[in-house]
Amino acid sequence: MSVFKRIVEAGSFSRAADSLGMARGSATRLIQELEAALDVRLIHRSTRSLRLTPKGAVYYGHCVTILAAVDQAEAGFRNAERGPQGRLRIALPDSLGRRVIMPSLPSFHAQHPDIELSMHFGEHRPDMVQDGIDCAIRIGELEDSSLTARRIGRYPYVTAANPAYLARFGTPSHPDSLQAHHAVNYAVPGASPGLTFLANGRPRVVRVPSRLSTDDSEAHLQSGLLGLGLIQVPLLLAMPHLERGELAEVLPDFRPPAPALSAIFSRPNLSPALRVFIDWVDDVCKGNGVVADAAEPSNG
Repeated sequence: MSVFKRIVEAGSFSRAADSLGMARGSATRLIQELEAALDVRLIHRSTRSLRLTPKGAVYYGHCVTILAAVDQAEAGFRNAERGPQGRLRIALPDSLGRRVIMPSLPSFHAQHPDIELSMHFGEHRPDMVQDGIDCAIRIGELEDSSLTARRIGRYPYVTAANPAYLARFGTPSHPDSLQAHHAVNYAVPGASPGLTFLANGRPRVVRVPSRLSTDDSEAHLQSGLLGLGLIQVPLLLAMPHLERGELAEVLPDFRPPAPALSAIFSRPNLSPALRVFIDWVDDVCKGNGVVADAAEPSNG
C-alpha cells in the first residue's frame, strides 16, 4: 500500500522507487503482485505517463485512510512527547495562498516543526484522489458529495473600477444603469457571464458589455487598475488598492454574493497534522479579515 500510494503521488514508478530507496523493477513487480492479489488493474501505464483506473482511485483512497490510521496509531508509541507530524499536500487558490497563507507560514512552522507542507497554487480544482491532495482550500460551493468539507466563512467580493474610468463613464447608482459601461469578465469554469449583484437578498446576473476577459486573478485585477472596465474581485485583492485610491468601490449596496470559503478533504478522518493545519488556516483567515460571517452572504 505504501509503495502504491507513493507511485500515485509521485506520478512515476522511477521517482517513487528513488524516494523509497528501492529499485524501479522492485516497485513495478510489487504493484504487479498487488494487482494480481486483488484481481484488478490499478494503474494504466504508458511510456509517457501513468494514471489510476477507476478502481485504482477507489483503492488509493482506502490506502490513504488506512496508512494514515496506522501512522497515527504508531506515532503515539514512537515518541509520546512529539506533536503532530507528517507530510501534507495542500492545494490553494492563488490570491489567498500567496497573499495570506504564505506570509503567515513562519508561525505555523514555529508551532509545528514536524509537519512538512507541499503547497500547490492555482484556480483549477484538483482531483483530490488522483492528485494525492490531503486538503484543498476552495472558494465556492461544494459540488462533489463524496468529499468532506469544513466551512471557514464567506469570502467577500466587491465591484470596483479605476477612478479615471469612473470619471469618463460615470459612477453607476444601480445595477440597471450599467449598459453604458464595460466589464472585464473573469472567465473560469463556473463563473457567471456577466456581473453578479445581491439585490433584495437574491443574486442577480447583469450582462454588461465586455471587450476583455481573463482566467487569471492577478490579470483580472490589473485590468481594473488600468481602467479597462468594471471588475468583481475578492475584497482581499481589492483592499490595498481601495485604501490607496487606485480603485473605487462601485455599487456598495449591491455587493456580489460572498461565496463559501471551505477546506475540502477526500476522507472524513483527519490526521492530527491535517487537523492542526486546518485550525491554523481558519485562525489566519479570520485574523486577517479574509472572511465574513460563515452563516449568510454579505449584502454590503
